[in-house]
Amino acid sequence: MAVLKTNPIIVKELRSRMRGARAFIILTVSLLGFGGISFLVYLGVTATIQWGFPGPIAPQIGQSLFTTLAYLEMMTICLITPAITAGAISSEYENLTYEMLLATPLPPVRILWGKLVSALSYIFLLIFAAIPLASVVFTYGGVAPREMFKALVVLIATAVMVGTLGIFNSAWLKRTGRATVLTYLIVLGIMGLPIFIYIATAIVRSGAPPRWPLVPNPFSALASAMISPASLASADYSISGGLNALLSGNIDVMLQPNAVPRPLYHYTLPFYGLVTVVLYALASRMIRPTRRWHISRRAWLTFTLGMLLLLGVSAAAFGLTAARYEGAGIFTAPTPIPEIVPIVEESVITEPSGSGNFAITPEDQAAIYAAVLHEVHVENTDAETLYVLTMTDDSVGDPDIPRMPAATLDEDLQSGIQNALSGDPVTIRWIADRSEVPGLANGDGIVADGLLITLGNIQAQPDGSVWVSVSEYAGMLDGSGRTYILIKMEDGWEVIGTTGVEWTS
Repeated sequence: MAVLKTNPIIVKELRSRMRGARAFIILTVSLLGFGGISFLVYLGVTATIQWGFPGPIAPQIGQSLFTTLAYLEMMTICLITPAITAGAISSEYENLTYEMLLATPLPPVRILWGKLVSALSYIFLLIFAAIPLASVVFTYGGVAPREMFKALVVLIATAVMVGTLGIFNSAWLKRTGRATVLTYLIVLGIMGLPIFIYIATAIVRSGAPPRWPLVPNPFSALASAMISPASLASADYSISGGLNALLSGNIDVMLQPNAVPRPLYHYTLPFYGLVTVVLYALASRMIRPTRRWHISRRAWLTFTLGMLLLLGVSAAAFGLTAARYEGAGIFTAPTPIPEIVPIVEESVITEPSGSGNFAITPEDQAAIYAAVLHEVHVENTDAETLYVLTMTDDSVGDPDIPRMPAATLDEDLQSGIQNALSGDPVTIRWIADRSEVPGLANGDGIVADGLLITLGNIQAQPDGSVWVSVSEYAGMLDGSGRTYILIKMEDGWEVIGTTGVEWTS
């Protein structure tokens, strides 16, 4: 409220914008459109069951609804923001009220700030009003909260950049029609031209092109924020995941699994920040009636500090995550991680295969087992309860990996795994013996919504990954299993694939 009181332009613009029925009609139509299109997407995804599309259906519904809502909001930003901001300054010239504004105690820079904030406030209202619709995604799962947060950051950064672009054109051209047309042309250009250049480069190279042309594209940045590095590394795509992988410039990754490129939005956000700062600085000079390019020392200092802050934050973020995306820049095609080949040992040994040169802490153990159990539940969505044995056993797992002595999953480790899985809609029951599983004691078999899990030991590999074999039993102890490969990502341990060896018993 202090900001609103100290800048009357914001109060005036918001009151005039929200006073009539137009703003609420646009908001209502947008939400109805979002809901209707999301329902059609839901019907389309559920229809894939009869086509035999692989994978559990519930996570695919959640991912598809989330992707649809995110793209619709991005389209709304690109279509509405220019119309709102391109006339912010020019309309004052056309209505002959700009001189009256200059006659007030407000300096031109505060007038510009008030116009920008009031215009963006309505755009943010459209963005945040759709959040209740996004809550439906949690009903089906398949989307982590951090992916929603990253998508929201990209949407807000795009709205600020496009809004600043419209304000700059309005102050520069001083004609609403011209400013609106130019802003739309630029927005359409950054939406279509990067994709055209990307495809043309691929045709010329006869292969996967570098991703740098896609940096200005807001939809490519949004796609890269919605697809997880783990799904890229394993080439495990849902219906919407394949679209996101293509839009984010990961064609080469789709053809060569086990590559983990740096997400495209890591480059787009600093680029948008740079464009926003420069355009706002130029617009602050354009709205001055006289001595536009007589820049005071304070203005130079403010601009310099803003640029240094932006570059410093970007450099720090890149530096902290450099090791996670080594060799995966935007000027070369993504570098695939060497293929992990299962090691077959003739004898039973008691050490991990090719013992890795890194230590696995108790926190890492809990995160690794939690990621594995999450993956098991995603692959078996009908199982509401996982009965997990508290003793590891490699002898019932992958025959092609070394066997380590059985180990007990103590109560501290169990608690850590439970905490890591607190957001998953699955119940974990720790058991010391199979007879504790309902139905097995009297010979009826495991209940339909239950799954008996035997975990293997965590085996560190020289490349920094870990292997964990898992055996699953259902019904009358019909068993199957696989060995999961995990690596430590930005947000913790994630499954990137399997060794390719599966077994049944």
